[in-house]
Amino acid sequence: MIETDILRVLALFARFSHPPTQEEIHAILAIRCSRNELATCLGDMIRKKTAIHGSFTAISLPFGDGTVKKQSAEHPGSQARYTLPQYSIRLKMFRAGQTEWRRRMRDIGRYINIIKHIPWIRFVSLSGSAASGSMKAGEDLDLFMVTRGGCLWRGRFAALAAASFLGMKKPGGICLNLLFDETDLRVPRKKQSAFVARELRRILPLLDKDGVYDRLLAENPWTGRFLPNLPRKKPPGAARKGGGGFWDRCFGFLQERRIRRNRTFLMMTPTQLWLFKNDYEKSGKNGSAVSGT
Repeated sequence: MIETDILRVLALFARFSHPPTQEEIHAILAIRCSRNELATCLGDMIRKKTAIHGSFTAISLPFGDGTVKKQSAEHPGSQARYTLPQYSIRLKMFRAGQTEWRRRMRDIGRYINIIKHIPWIRFVSLSGSAASGSMKAGEDLDLFMVTRGGCLWRGRFAALAAASFLGMKKPGGICLNLLFDETDLRVPRKKQSAFVARELRRILPLLDKDGVYDRLLAENPWTGRFLPNLPRKKPPGAARKGGGGFWDRCFGFLQERRIRRNRTFLMMTPTQLWLFKNDYEKSGKNGSAVSGT
């Protein structure tokens, strides 16, 4: 039973050239099992040659404060990554992409060091394939951002302005494709799917003010229906409200027209922006995509 689900997860990740670690496999499994049970099953699969593995450098960020390092430590730290035998090339591709990822993290470190001083911005994380630890040259850096209450559009404007200042708005640069107001961190019911659950739990925090990351996870307990091996979080504190009102609506009016003109949106509400050029969730529901990039 466990082996069957492991094979499903490995096939899932292979579609996006991302050989997962044991921790990632454990998080994505649709059935409940212990880490020891998973390790034993993976060992058996390696011996039977129904799965293969390689040794890789663990993910680490070359910047950030203690909070960020603590959060990123929850993400894959094991050096072993797994895939199916027919996808052995994925291990080579991932290794080649690690060098590019480290180079891009040095660039985004400069970006985070600027936007961390913007009071409207409360949380920023890598999402999609950018959170995996390996990237192709020219690939966008997908970011998920949470703003102070009532500052959604001002936060987006400031984040994009910082990216433009650093020359990171061109293709292959920063892509802000998911933004939440911190007073509304719960994923809407119509978006509560296995795909979104996986993507939400795979994000790699870069900036986290006052425990926004923990509140984000705590306010989306529905993910447990799809990911039974992940622990539940308790909200550490209340959201901060920033006033919003007239000025944020003005920033929103200017940006919304351009977003609609570019047809890069899936859903926009007063407190959430889901801005994707392609709806990968549809393929995730049918064949289960892993990355939103």
